[in-house]
Amino acid sequence: MNTGMWIDKVLLAGVYAVLLAYPATMLVYDGIRSEYFGFLVLLSLAGLMTRRIKPSEIRLGRAERLVLWSLFSITVIAWVSYACFGFPEAARPRVAKYSWFALSIPVYYLFRYTRPRMEFVWAALVAGAGVALSRALLEEFGLVEDLAWSNMGGRANGVMHPIRFGDLSLLLGFFSLTGALYLRGIPRALRVLGFLGFVAGLLASIFSASRGGWVAIPFLLAATLLPVLRRNKRLFMGLAASILVVGVVILTEPGFEVEKHTKRAWSDIANYVSGNPNTSLGARFDMFLTAWRIFADHPLFGVGVGNYHEMSKQYYKMSEHKLSSEVIRWKNPHNELLLHAATRGIVGVLALVSLLGFSVYAFIRKGGKSWVTGEFSSIAGLNLILGYGIFGMSIALFEHRDFLMFFVIYLALFLSGSTRQSNHRY
Repeated sequence: MNTGMWIDKVLLAGVYAVLLAYPATMLVYDGIRSEYFGFLVLLSLAGLMTRRIKPSEIRLGRAERLVLWSLFSITVIAWVSYACFGFPEAARPRVAKYSWFALSIPVYYLFRYTRPRMEFVWAALVAGAGVALSRALLEEFGLVEDLAWSNMGGRANGVMHPIRFGDLSLLLGFFSLTGALYLRGIPRALRVLGFLGFVAGLLASIFSASRGGWVAIPFLLAATLLPVLRRNKRLFMGLAASILVVGVVILTEPGFEVEKHTKRAWSDIANYVSGNPNTSLGARFDMFLTAWRIFADHPLFGVGVGNYHEMSKQYYKMSEHKLSSEVIRWKNPHNELLLHAATRGIVGVLALVSLLGFSVYAFIRKGGKSWVTGEFSSIAGLNLILGYGIFGMSIALFEHRDFLMFFVIYLALFLSGSTRQSNHRY
């Protein structure tokens, strides 16, 4: 075996090691999470330095270039903001996290070169959904002690905040469903596991009580099922009926407490309208308002990465009698778009919207294949973007390594997979 072939096998083995282990461990093991992405970066750099990966020989389409440039621009804007506002200490960890966007570019080339088989990727995602539900049930029955978030009222959380646990579990479930419907060459018996993975991810999210994530469910269902309608109307009707039954059971079963959490949300909105902001949603509305005011006063470049918290305190003092005290408790406004607006201005907003918009374009129309034709990577990638776009309305996604790492790994993977999924190197 020559040196080049040996390097290729090491690169592929490393990619599989991450893609198979990460989904099953990310929600339940705190010892290694961001290290997965770091390992992929090192693998990609090794491939580039040994000249096994040659970017000049990997032809990029227009959609790919737009996404990669958007990733690069988010990192550059964060670093420019950091420098222009005097290198504030509070900004350092945030700028480091935003560097992951640019680092995902060599990882993308690694995936394009090694072309991991999506059947194996899907199997790992299904296993991850099963692990998520298992952990949620262990917490629900008190068999696993919840130390990190014991003040969250018994919500399932794994080793992270319940919102992150619930949102990521939900996406694992939808990735499982997508593979069961669209991956070619999967035996029927294994496709059943994909449907079970979907239910597992959905239930894990329900046990986490992550209400903001549930808003994404109808949009994710539409993105996942509409290609089926084009190909097989009878199958579409069967799937829709089955999912409707599952939904009714979850909504009506008291043990899931969906109705309780929904009523609480409406109560929070009514209280806020009547002048009481001291509720979960009321606090978020006031954080949104504060971030918007900061953006309105600093529209072009914002107040700088890392400066939101101190600036929010000043705005709180001006309206202290009207705003929830939660405004000054948190270091972000619990909204990714408004955080970009407040800290990086219209420049940051354009970069973020471009990344999401170009990614949607890439997954719908990439290389002659598209979401409409029912291609696994395109539909899974579209689910990733839709999910994050909606999750980001109630949480600052990329302030948290769990959300950020999941995004950069699977955006790069599904974008590379939607290019030539059926043409594997190995």
